[in-house]
Amino acid sequence: MPASGLGVLVFLVAVAPGFYYEILRQRRFTRAKESAFFEISRILVASVVIGLIAGSGAFGAWVWAAPNEPPNVAALLRHDLQYIGDHVALVVGSLVTYLGASAAIAHVANAFHKRGAGDLITAHSLWHEVFRNRVPPGRKPVARVTLKSGAVWMGKVAKYSAEHELADRELVLFKPIYLGTVSTGKLGLTHHDSVVLRGAEIESFSVDYPGADPSESEPE
Repeated sequence: MPASGLGVLVFLVAVAPGFYYEILRQRRFTRAKESAFFEISRILVASVVIGLIAGSGAFGAWVWAAPNEPPNVAALLRHDLQYIGDHVALVVGSLVTYLGASAAIAHVANAFHKRGAGDLITAHSLWHEVFRNRVPPGRKPVARVTLKSGAVWMGKVAKYSAEHELADRELVLFKPIYLGTVSTGKLGLTHHDSVVLRGAEIESFSVDYPGADPSESEPE
């Protein structure tokens, strides 16, 4: 392998653990607005912590496979192609062990943080929490949305964007869709198949998870 290609591989291996953990983390938290420097720094810190633990496992795997020939860490760090070529099987085996251990550690850390978080959520994850995380199996969230204009919409939540600032978010409701006003307190069925509500126009909303399809009964 050319030295430049090996350098790229080493760089990717160094960053991969933190990047994979970040992917798992995004399943728990909606992406918040932050600088690229902050995001990259978090990935690098995670890579260092996970990499050190996984690297110990890879080192142990090499020693277990070749107890009389421990790895020459200095040669590996300086990308000694001759040394790597003479120990291809051990290098590949250690690399696979490192990546596998990194993925396992990332999953364990993610599961631990998810369990420890409990009901603590950030402001950026509120929509994600009520429209996805808290939805009982087999059910769909139904939102009753009050706009600043006084209009009230109600329907099944089809899509939503939660990674943007509140003013730029959008909420999509699918039929059956009901429309009314705050003043009358009554909702009537509309002919719309879907409706898009802008976050800047929303005053508040309530969410229910009915066991039956909302089309089976008229809302109050």
